[in-house]
Amino acid sequence: MSSRKFYWYTEGYNEPVGKLIYDLETKQFTVESFDLDRKILPLHLAVLLECNRNPLTGSLADQWVQCRVEPRERVNISDILKCAGLQTYDVFGLLLYHNGRSVYDHMYLKEVSDFDY
Repeated sequence: MSSRKFYWYTEGYNEPVGKLIYDLETKQFTVESFDLDRKILPLHLAVLLECNRNPLTGSLADQWVQCRVEPRERVNISDILKCAGLQTYDVFGLLLYHNGRSVYDHMYLKEVSDFDY
């Protein structure tokens, strides 16, 4: 299985708060929140723990990640794709372009070769 692995970080906290795995073959995401103090966790990760949906997989994980990038229907999506260096709409490509950042929180991604946790 070929995948890319990332830690979620949030501004003001030096340790990872979660992780993201993207399976390159199936094009599926896995989103996990670490069991940390809820005051540290961004709301989008804390909800996973509160709802006993940790880790989040399948279509729910895909939807969760899609909420962090521009929607396919956005009026200027072709300009955004061009800036991101993408030929076609690609959620993972957009996520990488934005370094995992979203307007909803202060989380960002750092790619890792393997997980310590």
